[in-house]
Amino acid sequence: MSQYLLMDGVGLNDNSGEANISSSNTSTAILPSLSTSRSLSNGASYCDDTLYAIHDEISNLNLRINKIFGELQQFRNEYEAFQIAYNAHNQQKVIAGPHIDDLEMQQRYMSVSSKRNTMLHDLRAIILKYDSMQSTVIIELRNWQRNQALAANGAMFRDNLDDIQRCIELLIEMIGKILDIVNMLQTMPLDANSGLSELTTHARNAQQLLILSSFIVEKQPPQVMKKKTKFVAAVRWLIGPQLGISAKTPSVECIIMSEAQAQRHSAQRNMSEGTAPNLSTSGDLENNTTVMDYDNQTRVFSGTFRTLQLWDIKRPERKGSESVTDEKFTLLFHTSAVVNDYRIKVWTLSLPVVVTVHGTQEPQAWATITWDNAFSNIVREPFQVPERVIWSQMALALNTKFESITGRPLTDDNLNFIYEKLFPLKNAGGEHKDYVTWTQFCKEKLPERSFTFWEWFFAIMKLTKEHCQSIWKAGSIVGFISKPKADEILRQSPVGTFLLRFSDSELGGITLALTNEQNSVLMLSPWTPRDLGIRGLADRIHDIPLLLRVYPSNRSRDDAFGEFYTQRPNNTISADGYVSNTIIAFVPAIENAMGTIAPQYEIQSSQQQDIHMANIAQHNVSPVDDYNGANLTFSDLDWGNY
Repeated sequence: MSQYLLMDGVGLNDNSGEANISSSNTSTAILPSLSTSRSLSNGASYCDDTLYAIHDEISNLNLRINKIFGELQQFRNEYEAFQIAYNAHNQQKVIAGPHIDDLEMQQRYMSVSSKRNTMLHDLRAIILKYDSMQSTVIIELRNWQRNQALAANGAMFRDNLDDIQRCIELLIEMIGKILDIVNMLQTMPLDANSGLSELTTHARNAQQLLILSSFIVEKQPPQVMKKKTKFVAAVRWLIGPQLGISAKTPSVECIIMSEAQAQRHSAQRNMSEGTAPNLSTSGDLENNTTVMDYDNQTRVFSGTFRTLQLWDIKRPERKGSESVTDEKFTLLFHTSAVVNDYRIKVWTLSLPVVVTVHGTQEPQAWATITWDNAFSNIVREPFQVPERVIWSQMALALNTKFESITGRPLTDDNLNFIYEKLFPLKNAGGEHKDYVTWTQFCKEKLPERSFTFWEWFFAIMKLTKEHCQSIWKAGSIVGFISKPKADEILRQSPVGTFLLRFSDSELGGITLALTNEQNSVLMLSPWTPRDLGIRGLADRIHDIPLLLRVYPSNRSRDDAFGEFYTQRPNNTISADGYVSNTIIAFVPAIENAMGTIAPQYEIQSSQQQDIHMANIAQHNVSPVDDYNGANLTFSDLDWGNY
């Protein structure tokens, strides 16, 4: 949410604050229609009923304001006539003496005063209605900002920012007209207790709140960033051309702040002309200034930082067990502009960011960001989050994140299994009202494991996205199921039935369980990302002849996985004499029992790959050998941005 102050150093909040911005003289109506629909990430159509209702209310209120304008013009003529008559009457009393009758003048005064009071009453009612509409629009804007954070976790994003801007533009015009009316009434005084001064202050504060809170970050910077890596960010001011600011193309500067600095800055709300260049920073950003431009066609007034780069970071002192991946920073964007001879300064904060220096820090950094995006409040002190959340909130956040990364949501059974991982001593059935703490989420090791819940979950997301996303989306991976449950299911299934589950013991591992010809259940040692990088999951499944049908679809192996097999070319010898070769998955416990030997088919390799494949072939890649999962630590995994 934007924070804001004026040149005189007086801070504003949502309900109070003095301002010195003159009202807009704009009188041309701007009542564009809201767009009929808004495209969602899934292609659906969305219409914001709240904004449509506000748009209609603004239109109706604008008619009332225009009516008062007309009445005010007529009243001005009557008021001026009264003033002339009143002055003449007073001069006559000076000449003729006090015995001249005042009754007619008193009646005219009462008539003029009554009309003026009626207009003041109507104006107060209009301002009250205006306040309500402006509050609703600002709440919609804050909801947009909150949804922006949720979208960073993978939630569907309703991008109705253009519609919000249209409402803001209408409100800016309306509050300008209201100030014009108040100023006109102040030029026609009748008594000292009319309350016009309070109305002026109130209207100016409302105008300032609207102008300054509409400065936002439209394109957020990456929330997990490394030093010396270029990135893009963009700000937007939703005021359109109404105040003439867009014609002056103001410059915007970006700086990086720690969480504590952002808290102090938000509390002070002080960006006076003299202190703006000396804002507290926690690092050096390159290419951190840009100029705002206005697009006449789209009415978008924005500034884009195309090559921002964090060159250096200054970390604050950490408390207790805090790590660098717990530290939140933020980018602060600020600019200034002159409105009716007064300079205003506006600023806004980005979503929190975590700065890493090594790939092994990224999972924990994403834990910090995921928790913040999922569970922060719309209005908060930067960047406060709850220490615990109820399971239903956690389940929604995990499901949203997993679906956005892998392309398929988690099932209720999946979520029940995940619940058991977090609460191993509780029954997965029934209603879950337990709270998940931050420590439980990503700090404490899982029972009898060397990694946390988040490390386990994050590694599965990465494995699924990079090595078996298509198979997961096709529904052929159960994934989140315990060993005992898998054993129970397969013991009741025909020989050759198998299922795929994510490993409990190996980070980013996937394992295969099957029913053999002795009606017992075999659990293969997990295949890790390293293994699947050598030979893909579908091909490994095809290498094991006993696998016939996959649970839960009960489809045949080749029907379920055939489209994912690697094409097997003819056995040929290349022009330079090399013979094609391949690596297969060989399970001695199965093959020996069946009395078979390993398949001897070949997959052709390019010449450039021969050396690489020869190196790989030095490893025995049997799923039950010592290689699979051997000595694989959390730091060995190649993490990406998730």
